[in-house]
Amino acid sequence: MPTTRSKSRRSPADDGASEAGNGGASSSAAGTSGATARTPAKRKAPPAKAAGRSKRAATAGEQQQEQRQQQQQHAADEDRGSGGDGVGAQLTVEEAKLYDRQIRLWGMAAQQRMRNARILVAGCTGLANEIVKNIVLAGVGAVTVQDDRAVEARDLGAQFFLREEDIGKNRAECAVPRAQQLNPRVQMRAETRALTELGDDFVGGFDLVCVTGADPATLTRVDEAARARGIPFWGASVLGTFGFVFSDLQEFRHAVPQRAGEDGKQTAGEAVQSFSSFAAMRAAKFGHAKVDRKFRRRVHPQFFGHLVLWAFWTKHGRYPDAARGEDAAEVAAVKASTMAAAECDAGFLDDDLELLKALSRSEAAVNSFVVYDAWEAVAQVVRAG
Repeated sequence: MPTTRSKSRRSPADDGASEAGNGGASSSAAGTSGATARTPAKRKAPPAKAAGRSKRAATAGEQQQEQRQQQQQHAADEDRGSGGDGVGAQLTVEEAKLYDRQIRLWGMAAQQRMRNARILVAGCTGLANEIVKNIVLAGVGAVTVQDDRAVEARDLGAQFFLREEDIGKNRAECAVPRAQQLNPRVQMRAETRALTELGDDFVGGFDLVCVTGADPATLTRVDEAARARGIPFWGASVLGTFGFVFSDLQEFRHAVPQRAGEDGKQTAGEAVQSFSSFAAMRAAKFGHAKVDRKFRRRVHPQFFGHLVLWAFWTKHGRYPDAARGEDAAEVAAVKASTMAAAECDAGFLDDDLELLKALSRSEAAVNSFVVYDAWEAVAQVVRAG
């Protein structure tokens, strides 16, 4: 009789068990006696370069995770040391998830400081609406919006927190509830008293003060009160197609990246910036510098335009009005005295500068002064003081 040979078949389970036990490189006998076992093909090892990239990526991921844990622990230690102020002791898990993108941008410690920050935004203007919106969405601890004026019909075209039914009501009280809806985690309240009625100690209850649409006397007083208490101050206004931002952070310390050390880790250094007060900025001298291209890159003519308008307000308690014929001659006289006091050529500030025209029709009474000209599409930082 012919001899019958039998072959055993391997199941997927057998292959899996074999690969699990021997890393896919060994074979095992299967089936009945006399069966021939097939050795599975060896898997190709990844190229050395790909393996190196994978290893470096894993190492970088571990370093980032370790850095986040250190930042979170550092923020928690800072908060425990501060004793808390009722604003919010520490970021919750839900908040960490909500603000994950910005935590990746500036770190856990910075977000923790924002979470505990108390901010005053004085003057419920169109610009203030944007400021409040941005800081509320960023997740600060508490925001106080101050304004003692009532809503007018013209406010509706510039302030998205106001509605037609708000006309006649206080601007801050109308804006706060709608701003609160953007982020219920932020504590918000309205202050309806005028800044002139609030003492200098009022600003001491905040970690940062921002005043918008104010006259130079108010900006000077609030800045001095904030500076005396070591509180960062910003002043800003939008007037027609022009605007400015003034910042007084006094001695501002901030981190700067350093080169990686021998261990491959990047260390953070520290730098200090010195800021001038609003009064010192207004009294800056330019030493009769030659008005050339180099000087124009340093100082925009609009900077002196603001100085002239502030000087006019200081003298008359109001801004110039194009409807008053006598104001044109007065502006020219104030311009001459202001430019002389600043030790700058009066010809640098054109008599027909659009800024003067725009500001005279206005409704509103970086280190360290930023001017913006929408006609020229120019934003320039002026360091003065």
